[in-house]
Amino acid sequence: MQLSTRNGRCWIIGSATAVACILVLTGCQAPEPPQTIVQNRSMWTMPLDEFKAFEPSLSNYAEQLLIAKCLEVQGYEWPVPWQDTEFPPPETVNDAALKIFNSDIARRYGYHDAPAANPADARAWAEFTAWTNSYDPDGEFRSRFEACGEDARSEKTVAGADGLNYVASLEMQARDEISSDDSVRDAARSWRACLSDLVTFDLPTDPWSEMPTTTMAQEFGLFGSHLTEAASSEEISVAEADAQCRESSGYAEARYQAEWAAQEILVRNNRDKLDRIRDEAVAHMDELKTVIASNAPSK
Repeated sequence: MQLSTRNGRCWIIGSATAVACILVLTGCQAPEPPQTIVQNRSMWTMPLDEFKAFEPSLSNYAEQLLIAKCLEVQGYEWPVPWQDTEFPPPETVNDAALKIFNSDIARRYGYHDAPAANPADARAWAEFTAWTNSYDPDGEFRSRFEACGEDARSEKTVAGADGLNYVASLEMQARDEISSDDSVRDAARSWRACLSDLVTFDLPTDPWSEMPTTTMAQEFGLFGSHLTEAASSEEISVAEADAQCRESSGYAEARYQAEWAAQEILVRNNRDKLDRIRDEAVAHMDELKTVIASNAPSK
């Protein structure tokens, strides 16, 4: 089993002793009224954010607690730790689970992720995950664990994943559409000209999906065999220059407005389905919190 993070939020994914988590998006309780999303470029808020009400970490936490209850009556251990059900993201991730980048983020974290918002929760979950990797008490455990995992889910929870995937597909559609937007492409060229005067390495065509480059990311310890927890002074310097050029070139503003406009159209054209996805997600989140409240350990 291994610990997986979704932009700083942790849950368990499959291994020799675990089955994969299934996202949940269903319910029948009356949903809360939707909140209007307003523009905030520093946090990169978007019209589709309104419909990303589902939190996968909450689903997985409820599932693991139900698995623990099932295993414990059979004499096994499954010590799921207490977790904050709000699952607050780190500072480098917005409320829609998107990693953000701006001048303030660059100055403090470079291209790195900020520390977990709840370090104690993150440590407890990491320790639990490490423990599950080595827990295999007898020859019957795996089959019993898998049976408990199946009991913790239902057809409704499996089907509910489609809603979250649908919202994600619209986000990708909007980004694909603006990749050929003239204002964004012109601003990207201006960004490249700006940053080329400040650094000595080759730059990509567009900063959104290509900065830092793969080579830079490895050198800065963002992935690979030499991971680092915090940004070096060199990384901070490059990130600050990058963020400065995204602003002065007009790239950040051009991309933000283009993506906002593209998402507004997609929301308008798919409003009925998106409303249904949001309402079902909000209702089911309430159900999950009820399950957690009945089964979670003391803090």
